[in-house]
Amino acid sequence: MDFYAWIPGFIPELVKAGQLLLAVGIGFAMGNLKREAFLKAVISWGAFLFAGLLGALFLSSGFITLSLLALTFLSGCLVAAAISRPSVIFIMAALGGGGLGASFLPQAGQFPSNVVLITANVIGVSLVVGGAALMSFWAFQRQSALWPKIGVRILGSWLLAISALMLALELAGMGSL
Repeated sequence: MDFYAWIPGFIPELVKAGQLLLAVGIGFAMGNLKREAFLKAVISWGAFLFAGLLGALFLSSGFITLSLLALTFLSGCLVAAAISRPSVIFIMAALGGGGLGASFLPQAGQFPSNVVLITANVIGVSLVVGGAALMSFWAFQRQSALWPKIGVRILGSWLLAISALMLALELAGMGSL
């Protein structure tokens, strides 16, 4: 029996894993930016997060799941390759924020009855993005040693591998296992 079955319209497990991985990936990618660009990426992420919440009213959950996993794959590529072009990361932050916002709407479209759950999800994923971004920012901007930078890039490659496996499972029709 599913522990969360008592919550009407709760978010499926694969989407929760995709949300967490995407939040970490976007945080790591934003942490590669200089301070001014970082603040712009955070604003773009936040704005599109709330736009995604509104857009979720019109999207299907299958499309949201695939887009979350694809964006996680791309953010893992950015981190693993240490790409720090602000324009690319702004676009990823905006798409990721929109995808995460769209994924927070419960399955049955029960928006009014689950406002507390949605608010908790938004706060939680914001903390994950912020923590990952600060860790990456510390490694790339504040440290002269090479090992923190290598560590973040290794974490990015793990995100890439995990999201590729999850995407393959989802496309093979086995994502609900």
